[in-house]
Amino acid sequence: KSAEQGYKEAQAIHAIQCAIGEGVEKNSDEAFKWARLAAEQESPLGHAVVADFFSCGFGTATNFALARLHYEKAEKLGIKDLNVNIGNIWLFGKGVTPNEEEALHWYQQGADKGDPSSFGALAGCYASKHLKCYDQDKSVFWAKAGASRNDPKCRYLLGFFHSAGMGRSEEHTS
Repeated sequence: KSAEQGYKEAQAIHAIQCAIGEGVEKNSDEAFKWARLAAEQESPLGHAVVADFFSCGFGTATNFALARLHYEKAEKLGIKDLNVNIGNIWLFGKGVTPNEEEALHWYQQGADKGDPSSFGALAGCYASKHLKCYDQDKSVFWAKAGASRNDPKCRYLLGFFHSAGMGRSEEHTS
C-alpha cells in the first residue's frame, strides 16, 4: 500500500518482492516498473535495483551503460557496496570500452570505504597476469586486507597465494 501511495523506499522494496515473488506473484515487468518509480524519486535502493535489473535483463533489456549510471547514482546516494559492480563493468567492458584504470579506481573507492568485496576485486586484478596492473605484492596485500575482514573470497585467494609461495616471508605494502 505504501508503494502505491508513492513512498520511494516502499516502491523499491515492492520491486524486490515482485522480483522474487515474496507475498506477491513473481513478475519481472512489475518489478522493473516499481524499481523505476523508486529510482525516479532518487531512492538509493531504487537506483541499485534498477541497475541490477539492467545488468541482467530482468524486466527490461540488458543495458550495461544504464546499469552503470544507476549504480553510480545509488553509490552517490549512500549505497556502499556497489563499487565492485561499477568496477566490473569497466574491467570487463560491459557497455563501455574496457578500462583497467577506471575499474581499479572504483575498486579502490570501495576498499577505502571498508567494503571487503572491493579488497577481493583488487587482489584479483593485481593477481591477473593479463592485466597491466599485475603486481604480486599488491595482490597479496589486498587479499590479506580482505581476509582480515573475513571476506571468503579474500581468504580463499590468500590461501591460494600462500600455496603458490606468494607473500609468506615479507610484509607487503600498497
